[in-house]
Amino acid sequence: MLQEACFHYYWDGADPSSGMTRENIPGDDRIIATGASGMGIAALVVGADRHFITREQGVQRLTKIVNFLEHAQRYHGAWSHYINGSTSQS
Repeated sequence: MLQEACFHYYWDGADPSSGMTRENIPGDDRIIATGASGMGIAALVVGADRHFITREQGVQRLTKIVNFLEHAQRYHGAWSHYINGSTSQS
């Protein structure tokens, strides 16, 4: 199913440290992109609704993302588009 395959792009391709979406797959797996991660968060909601993952799995991933962003470097309150998924530095 195409919908499930699209979901798994974000679920399986997420950075393991931050839970956020990598900029390039394949590519430099250290760099995540905040814009792509917004789509990844939407994919979490859809994935839980369509039972590709459990609601608890979605909440756990979202919590990981929020915790990562809480400590990520910001510029005048905004996050950079590209962030190192391991160090949270841009």
